[in-house]
Amino acid sequence: MRFTPSRAHFEPSPRPAHPRTEILPGLVETEFSLVRFKNDVDQAAKPYEGIVPLTAEDIADCISWAATRPPHVNIDEIVVKPRAQATATLIAREERG
Repeated sequence: MRFTPSRAHFEPSPRPAHPRTEILPGLVETEFSLVRFKNDVDQAAKPYEGIVPLTAEDIADCISWAATRPPHVNIDEIVVKPRAQATATLIAREERG
């Protein structure tokens, strides 16, 4: 269970809250890994070994979907992870044969 306080939930307002969507991605394979591991290609690939990670396009699709909902719909948050990822540290990796 997670508790994230939001001002919209505690402060009454005569107007509806402006919708804001929080995108919470799991493992997404992008060029950030190269930056994180100082251009070491082998190290940058290790977090994604044995899984099919999300892509930047997957996250863009989530953003596009949330942004195109009707005005009366507020998508509070989207948690999106690869199927192999249960938590930040629990990942079902396929073993190489």
